[in-house]
Amino acid sequence: MGRATTLAGWLMPGILRRYRALVILSMIGVGVFGAVVPLASETADTAATAKEGLGSPGLRAIMLSASDPNEEQPLTGASLDEVRATDGVEEAVGWNQALLTVQHGSATISPDLTPRFLPLQPALLEGEEPVAANEVLISSAMIDDLGAEVGDTLDASYNRFVSAGLQEGVSTEVTIVGVYDATSVGLDGGIAAYGSPAWVDEVLMAQQGASETDSTRQLEYQYIYALVTSRDGVPEVVGQLTDRGFTASSLGALLSGVQPVQSALDLARIVLASLLVVFLLVVGGTAATAVMSAKRGEIGLLRAFGWPRGRVLWAFLAQFLLLGGVIAVGGALSSAVALAVLSVVFPTGLFGLPVEVGLSPGAIGTMAMLLVAPPMVFALAALVPVLTAASTPPDDVLRDIDG
Repeated sequence: MGRATTLAGWLMPGILRRYRALVILSMIGVGVFGAVVPLASETADTAATAKEGLGSPGLRAIMLSASDPNEEQPLTGASLDEVRATDGVEEAVGWNQALLTVQHGSATISPDLTPRFLPLQPALLEGEEPVAANEVLISSAMIDDLGAEVGDTLDASYNRFVSAGLQEGVSTEVTIVGVYDATSVGLDGGIAAYGSPAWVDEVLMAQQGASETDSTRQLEYQYIYALVTSRDGVPEVVGQLTDRGFTASSLGALLSGVQPVQSALDLARIVLASLLVVFLLVVGGTAATAVMSAKRGEIGLLRAFGWPRGRVLWAFLAQFLLLGGVIAVGGALSSAVALAVLSVVFPTGLFGLPVEVGLSPGAIGTMAMLLVAPPMVFALAALVPVLTAASTPPDDVLRDIDG
């Protein structure tokens, strides 16, 4: 096969010159697909993982509630322990709010003290998450109303249960450890002050009149929020909890269009890659038909000089492998340049699509596909025309040329 490979390399410059328009068109096509596929792929990956997108933990969340707050078996700390022990549940928190009063000089605010459950709550803008007792996370509007800053320790108070219909105030202090994003009202309302779940439970125990010996298992919650390991596992976990008597529902079920949109994004990269293969097959087949038609005389001479069909077949298939390789390298370079230019011109994204240039696994995989696919597809597209031409008896070919 060495002579056939040498012949293929010797004939390549002539093919490139004669079919330069087709070669340039193919490079442009590969470059366009090479730029678009990473954009679609990155969008799908980002959407599947971003908290603010289709990958929001809210789509893996389950809300449990008591159908009647006055029923004999409300949601309690014992219920929370049972939910946490359920297969497929990643984490869970008991949700209830307690009235808290915070003072700074003459300014006073009365936020709802709420357990911090970050997957379903506003993001942190400044500072750090509340971990210890008496640490709170409030909105920037609350900080402005108080005239305070992150890190300040302020006077506060909440109510403690004394007897039926009677409560008394408990003085304490709170430290503002951070500010959360309150641009949109979430599950907790617009005046939430977030504290660690353990500390919020302590305040709730005081307000509900639960003694320390009762432990948090006797606390009553309005809701329990649970986060499932994966979106696909949500229906199964909801079924398990419902069978145990809980009133459970998926928060993601409220967004009926989410799964189709995510599926469409995942499908987009497959469709685009398939279109690239079809494009290369059409171009390669067209080029193979034209080249083999022009090379019939050369094929006849090679067969007349005693070249076997397999050697002739390889000589011309090798030409299309090389032609595909030239197109692959040129297309991959043009797509890399296009992405680099787009990332500079549109640093924040193009029509909502992130433009990223780097050596991520996805980018390496796309580049490998661009370098491997054109030679393979061109050779595949040329196989039938080349095989047909190489199988034609030499006297038939030479007779057609003489005629």
